[in-house]
Amino acid sequence: MPAEPIPAPLPIDGADREAARQTYFYDRWRGFFYGLLEPGWVTFSLIIAIRHFDMPDYLKALLPAAAFIGLFFNILTVSACGRTQKNASRLISYIMLTCAACITGAMLSPSLALFLGFFIAANIMYVQNPPLLIQIYSANYRPGERGGKVSTVLILLSLGGITAGWLGGKALDHDITIYPFILAGMAAACVISAAIVRRIPSQQLDPKSNANPIKSLSVIWQDKLFGWLLLCWMLMGATNLMTIPVRIEYMADPKYGINASNFEISLITFIVPMTSRMLSTKVWGFLFDRMNFISWRILINCCFMASFLIYYNSHSLFFLGLGMAFIGMAMGGGNIAWTLWVTKLAPTNKVSTYMSAHTALTGVRGTAAPFIGYWVLAHFTAPGIGLLCAGLMVLASFMFAAAWKSPRMRGN
Repeated sequence: MPAEPIPAPLPIDGADREAARQTYFYDRWRGFFYGLLEPGWVTFSLIIAIRHFDMPDYLKALLPAAAFIGLFFNILTVSACGRTQKNASRLISYIMLTCAACITGAMLSPSLALFLGFFIAANIMYVQNPPLLIQIYSANYRPGERGGKVSTVLILLSLGGITAGWLGGKALDHDITIYPFILAGMAAACVISAAIVRRIPSQQLDPKSNANPIKSLSVIWQDKLFGWLLLCWMLMGATNLMTIPVRIEYMADPKYGINASNFEISLITFIVPMTSRMLSTKVWGFLFDRMNFISWRILINCCFMASFLIYYNSHSLFFLGLGMAFIGMAMGGGNIAWTLWVTKLAPTNKVSTYMSAHTALTGVRGTAAPFIGYWVLAHFTAPGIGLLCAGLMVLASFMFAAAWKSPRMRGN
């Protein structure tokens, strides 16, 4: 019987070294097994739904939207978790076991409706992780080390994703009907992740800070700088998110002139960006701990702009891959930013509250973005999509720049 993890102390600077050591050790393993799940949530699920279950066009946005529907419920999850009086790592392990059960249901489903129901439920549960993880990072790591340590975890997550993306893409190309084995692998990764994450030292969430889920949203207007940055994030995030399902559709649908194979879609839209994300993440983490946050965020946006202009003006696999490589670079920094940026602003005991407000708005834009993306795809040419998205990213960057002189940002 393994020993229970030591409770993580909650010092102001998160300086307890034993808690930090244990967190870093187990979190790296967690990152790899979470990475094994990554290609399944959108890329593989869409391929299975479209090419095995013959999913109609009007349902295609459901799978990409599922994670963002789940993020909207983060404020309810944080509130409910705060009342359980259980530590954050144990709560995450329960979430991952529930994911495993739902993926198993999708694996055994004989119809599209059941497949979608179980798989969407699994994804919704999976994205309840971030506010709990950020509470662990805030408590167990010092401010000047969070970017570096979390970037290593994200590299391992990318490595897991590349491994699963390569093997899964090859398997689906060989025989689409073997998809239940891929889903069985995802369920197993969830169970292993649950066992690993339970060993990470953590504290209970503050029940007073998270008691009222609606009150959690009040930090958006009470903290005006936080509210403005969330508005910037809304525009920037929606621009990127609406392109996620469109990238796959652009390569998969013969009418766009590419008609790529399952493996080529997995290679270009998942393996290439995950590789460049893995190679760039450590650099972004180093800069996060040392650079002004606003300047750092705008550098990431520049990578997004380049990717939109290249990808949607290309038909060759080389240039499609180059565009997705820039997306991967942007993701390398963007995932660190999305995970850790609230630690730049929030008091230690309110990090999960700030994070739940941030993720709830991510849920709003992410739910709408795939539907907007498919509408844009129907009404714009591919080069037009590239120009539109690049222009919106420029606007978001100027909005971020307006906060550069804030004293709270000048110190970050």
